[in-house]
Amino acid sequence: AGGPVIVDTILNTLANSFLDIFRMGRITIDELTTARTEVEKIVLVHAFRNLEDSDIHALQDNVQKAHSKLKDGIQAFEENVQFHKLLAKASKNHVFVAVMESIITMVAHFRSLLGADLALSERATFEHAQILDAIVKRQKKRGLELLEKHLLYIDGRFKEFSEEQAVLNSGDHAVERPHNNA
Repeated sequence: AGGPVIVDTILNTLANSFLDIFRMGRITIDELTTARTEVEKIVLVHAFRNLEDSDIHALQDNVQKAHSKLKDGIQAFEENVQFHKLLAKASKNHVFVAVMESIITMVAHFRSLLGADLALSERATFEHAQILDAIVKRQKKRGLELLEKHLLYIDGRFKEFSEEQAVLNSGDHAVERPHNNA
Protein backbone atom coordinates (compact mmCIF):
# COMPACT_ATOMS: atom_id res chain seq x y z
CA ALA A 1 0.00 0.00 0.00
CA GLY A 2 2.61 2.66 0.84
CA GLY A 3 1.31 3.94 4.13
CA PRO A 4 2.42 7.02 6.02
CA VAL A 5 5.37 7.92 3.76
CA ILE A 6 3.11 8.28 0.73
CA VAL A 7 0.50 10.18 2.74
CA ASP A 8 3.20 12.56 4.05
CA THR A 9 4.53 13.06 0.52
CA ILE A 10 1.06 13.86 -0.79
CA LEU A 11 0.37 16.27 2.10
CA ASN A 12 3.72 18.01 1.57
CA THR A 13 3.11 18.33 -2.16
CA LEU A 14 -0.37 19.75 -1.61
CA ALA A 15 0.84 22.18 1.07
CA ASN A 16 3.77 23.32 -1.08
CA SER A 17 1.47 23.90 -4.06
CA PHE A 18 -0.78 26.15 -1.98
CA LEU A 19 2.25 27.90 -0.51
CA ASP A 20 3.69 28.56 -3.99
CA ILE A 21 0.38 30.11 -5.10
CA PHE A 22 0.29 32.20 -1.91
CA ARG A 23 3.86 33.43 -2.40
CA MET A 24 3.07 34.48 -5.98
CA GLY A 25 0.39 36.77 -4.58
CA ARG A 26 -2.50 34.92 -6.13
CA ILE A 27 -4.07 34.23 -2.73
CA THR A 28 -5.11 37.25 -0.71
CA ILE A 29 -5.47 37.46 3.05
CA ASP A 30 -9.24 37.73 2.57
CA GLU A 31 -9.32 34.59 0.43
CA LEU A 32 -7.20 32.70 2.92
CA THR A 33 -9.35 33.81 5.85
CA THR A 34 -12.62 33.03 4.06
CA ALA A 35 -11.47 29.55 3.07
CA ARG A 36 -9.92 28.91 6.46
CA THR A 37 -13.01 30.04 8.35
CA GLU A 38 -15.41 27.96 6.27
CA VAL A 39 -13.21 24.86 6.32
CA GLU A 40 -12.43 25.10 10.03
CA LYS A 41 -16.10 25.54 10.92
CA ILE A 42 -16.96 22.38 8.97
CA VAL A 43 -14.00 20.60 10.58
CA LEU A 44 -15.21 21.64 14.03
CA VAL A 45 -18.75 20.37 13.31
CA HIS A 46 -17.28 16.99 12.35
CA ALA A 47 -14.95 17.05 15.35
CA PHE A 48 -17.94 17.55 17.65
CA ARG A 49 -19.60 14.59 15.97
CA ASN A 50 -16.59 12.26 15.93
CA LEU A 51 -14.11 13.24 18.63
CA GLU A 52 -12.99 10.76 21.21
CA ASP A 53 -11.53 11.22 24.66
CA SER A 54 -8.04 10.89 23.19
CA ASP A 55 -8.72 13.91 20.94
CA ILE A 56 -9.84 16.00 23.92
CA HIS A 57 -6.72 14.95 25.83
CA ALA A 58 -4.51 15.87 22.86
CA LEU A 59 -6.14 19.32 22.64
CA GLN A 60 -5.81 19.80 26.41
CA ASP A 61 -2.13 18.83 26.30
CA ASN A 62 -1.63 21.24 23.41
CA VAL A 63 -3.18 24.18 25.25
CA GLN A 64 -1.24 23.32 28.42
CA LYS A 65 2.07 23.24 26.50
CA ALA A 66 1.22 26.62 24.98
CA HIS A 67 0.42 28.06 28.43
CA SER A 68 3.71 26.71 29.80
CA LYS A 69 5.74 28.32 27.03
CA LEU A 70 3.94 31.63 27.44
CA LYS A 71 4.51 31.53 31.21
CA ASP A 72 8.23 31.34 30.41
CA GLY A 73 7.96 34.30 28.02
CA ILE A 74 8.24 32.11 24.90
CA GLN A 75 5.69 32.48 22.12
CA ALA A 76 3.69 29.29 21.41
CA PHE A 77 3.54 29.46 17.61
CA GLU A 78 4.01 25.71 17.03
CA GLU A 79 1.40 24.79 19.62
CA ASN A 80 -1.08 27.32 18.23
CA VAL A 81 -0.68 25.90 14.73
CA GLN A 82 -0.89 22.35 16.05
CA PHE A 83 -4.21 23.12 17.80
CA HIS A 84 -5.90 23.56 14.43
CA LYS A 85 -4.32 20.39 13.06
CA LEU A 86 -5.59 18.49 16.11
CA LEU A 87 -9.11 19.76 15.43
CA ALA A 88 -8.85 18.40 11.88
CA LYS A 89 -7.59 15.06 13.19
CA ALA A 90 -10.53 14.93 15.62
CA SER A 91 -12.92 15.21 12.66
CA LYS A 92 -11.82 11.68 11.64
CA ASN A 93 -11.82 12.78 8.00
CA HIS A 94 -8.51 12.44 6.16
CA VAL A 95 -9.55 14.95 3.49
CA PHE A 96 -10.12 17.60 6.17
CA VAL A 97 -6.72 16.77 7.62
CA ALA A 98 -5.07 17.25 4.21
CA VAL A 99 -6.93 20.48 3.44
CA MET A 100 -6.22 21.88 6.92
CA GLU A 101 -2.55 20.97 6.58
CA SER A 102 -2.41 23.03 3.38
CA ILE A 103 -4.28 25.98 4.85
CA ILE A 104 -2.19 25.92 8.03
CA THR A 105 0.99 25.86 5.92
CA MET A 106 -0.07 29.13 4.29
CA VAL A 107 -1.12 30.61 7.64
CA ALA A 108 2.18 29.56 9.22
CA HIS A 109 4.11 31.12 6.34
CA PHE A 110 2.29 34.41 6.69
CA ARG A 111 2.57 34.26 10.48
CA SER A 112 6.31 33.70 10.18
CA LEU A 113 6.49 37.01 8.32
CA LEU A 114 4.98 38.68 11.39
CA GLY A 115 7.91 37.56 13.50
CA ALA A 116 7.62 36.35 17.08
CA ASP A 117 4.74 38.20 18.68
CA LEU A 118 4.09 37.14 22.25
CA ALA A 119 0.82 39.11 22.47
CA LEU A 120 -0.65 37.35 19.43
CA SER A 121 0.48 34.00 20.76
CA GLU A 122 -1.10 34.74 24.14
CA ARG A 123 -4.37 35.80 22.53
CA ALA A 124 -4.47 32.71 20.30
CA THR A 125 -3.78 30.40 23.24
CA PHE A 126 -6.48 32.08 25.33
CA GLU A 127 -8.98 31.71 22.48
CA HIS A 128 -7.95 28.09 21.90
CA ALA A 129 -8.64 27.39 25.59
CA GLN A 130 -12.11 28.92 25.18
CA ILE A 131 -12.80 26.80 22.08
CA LEU A 132 -11.58 23.73 23.95
CA ASP A 133 -13.89 24.53 26.86
CA ALA A 134 -16.82 24.61 24.43
CA ILE A 135 -15.71 21.28 22.97
CA VAL A 136 -15.41 19.64 26.39
CA LYS A 137 -18.88 20.94 27.33
CA ARG A 138 -20.23 19.87 23.91
CA GLN A 139 -21.38 23.43 23.17
CA LYS A 140 -21.19 23.31 19.40
CA LYS A 141 -22.81 26.71 18.70
CA ARG A 142 -20.53 28.45 21.20
CA GLY A 143 -17.49 26.62 19.84
CA LEU A 144 -18.28 27.69 16.28
CA GLU A 145 -18.83 31.31 17.36
CA LEU A 146 -15.54 31.34 19.28
CA LEU A 147 -13.66 29.78 16.37
CA GLU A 148 -15.01 32.33 13.91
CA LYS A 149 -14.20 35.22 16.27
CA HIS A 150 -10.67 33.83 16.70
CA LEU A 151 -10.04 33.47 12.97
CA LEU A 152 -11.39 36.96 12.24
CA TYR A 153 -9.06 38.40 14.87
CA ILE A 154 -6.09 36.65 13.24
CA ASP A 155 -7.28 37.99 9.87
CA GLY A 156 -7.27 41.51 11.30
CA ARG A 157 -3.74 41.10 12.62
CA PHE A 158 -2.54 39.77 9.27
CA LYS A 159 -4.09 42.76 7.50
CA GLU A 160 -2.51 45.18 10.00
CA PHE A 161 0.88 43.63 9.35
CA SER A 162 0.40 43.63 5.60
CA GLU A 163 -0.53 47.33 5.62
CA GLU A 164 2.45 48.15 7.85
CA GLN A 165 4.77 46.24 5.53
CA ALA A 166 3.37 48.08 2.50
CA VAL A 167 4.10 51.42 4.18
CA LEU A 168 7.60 50.32 5.18
CA ASN A 169 8.31 48.98 1.69
CA SER A 170 7.10 52.20 0.09
CA GLY A 171 10.08 54.00 1.54
CA ASP A 172 8.15 55.99 4.15
CA HIS A 173 10.04 54.84 7.22
CA ALA A 174 8.50 57.46 9.50
CA VAL A 175 5.81 54.93 10.45
CA GLU A 176 6.76 52.62 13.26
CA ARG A 177 5.16 49.24 13.73
CA PRO A 178 2.98 49.38 16.85
CA HIS A 179 3.63 46.86 19.58
CA ASN A 180 0.55 45.11 20.84
CA ASN A 181 1.21 44.17 24.43
CA ALA A 182 -2.42 43.71 25.40
